[in-house]
Amino acid sequence: EHQPTWRTAQAERLAAVLQSYALLDPVVGYCQGMNEIAAHFLDAIPDESEAFWCFEKFLRGYRCHFVMGGHVGSPGGGGGGGSGGATPGAGSNNGKRGGARGGTFRPRSSNVRDRLHELGDILRRCDPPLWKHVQLLGAQECMFAFRQVVVLMARELPPAETLYLWEALMARGDHVSSADVVTEEDEEGDDGEEGEEDEGDGKDAGTEEGTEFGAGDGRLFLHVVAAAFIQARNIAFGCHEFDQLLHASHHAVANKTLAAAPLLATATRLMAKGYRAPGMAFPTK
Repeated sequence: EHQPTWRTAQAERLAAVLQSYALLDPVVGYCQGMNEIAAHFLDAIPDESEAFWCFEKFLRGYRCHFVMGGHVGSPGGGGGGGSGGATPGAGSNNGKRGGARGGTFRPRSSNVRDRLHELGDILRRCDPPLWKHVQLLGAQECMFAFRQVVVLMARELPPAETLYLWEALMARGDHVSSADVVTEEDEEGDDGEEGEEDEGDGKDAGTEEGTEFGAGDGRLFLHVVAAAFIQARNIAFGCHEFDQLLHASHHAVANKTLAAAPLLATATRLMAKGYRAPGMAFPTK
């Protein structure tokens, strides 16, 4: 009598994917917002198993978005939740990789608060007038950008534009976690480490700018979020209280007028060292 609709079938597939992820990564488990990301993969990929593994792989670089505080280990592996856990790459691996790369390796964020702090650093570096206004509003913790960071701009962009953005992030390797890179290098053994150290004496040893501002560990995505707020800086300047900024960041973009390609182009420029937002009337430090 009751024939399941496509929406009902998709809801069942979505529940199965999220349950599987919670089993794979019990430290983080399921968090609000994951459903919006997984749903896009299920819409684009008919095979449920393939959609799950694409979702899991993509989420590795943005996994810390679903951790409110403390540190977590790698999915399905070691490391406990909360402040007692160890962040992958934050211990001996960090030192090992830092030594091989001339000390240019930077550990990834541990939780969403770290991510928002990094977003603030980008705004401070790239658009000092906007950042000063954010500080005057008491919004320097960047909680106004919480939703954009957690759901990876899925509510700010139309579905097709969201997929375009995520595909571009994957093509640039932004979803690749430095913890995974360290693990792969460790598995190569001592011989691999010696070879990498030799390479570090050459071209990679002095590319601090490329290491710091390149894609990976979600850095490009953070610059995309910064690009969106810089693009709408006139709206931010019109806010006189934090609540107004919070409301504007959540509702002023509800019309989904943003496009992924211009945001990516701006984000790439933002990642260049020394970039300053156009139209600034005074020099900055």
